[in-house]
Order: sequence, then C-alpha cells, then structure tokens
Amino acid sequence: MLMIIPVFHHLWFLWILCWLMAGFALAVWTADKFKWACQSRG
Repeated sequence: MLMIIPVFHHLWFLWILCWLMAGFALAVWTADKFKWACQSRG
C-alpha cells in the first residue's frame, strides 16, 4: 500500500543526504589513511 500512495515521496532529499554523508565519510577516511592534511593559509 505504501508503494502505491506516495506518502514519503517528498522526502527524496533524505536519500540523497545519506549518500552524501557516506561519500564524505569515505573521503575523510581516505584522507586520514593517506595522511593528507589541509594547509592553513594563516
């Protein structure tokens, strides 16, 4: 029944947000593994 009635159709951005968070976590993990660091311009 929930597949027929689009109750959660307006919450599509939550699915996108989950993928963005997973991608960011993977990028942070990769940067940490290879000891990449941002250099401050201060």
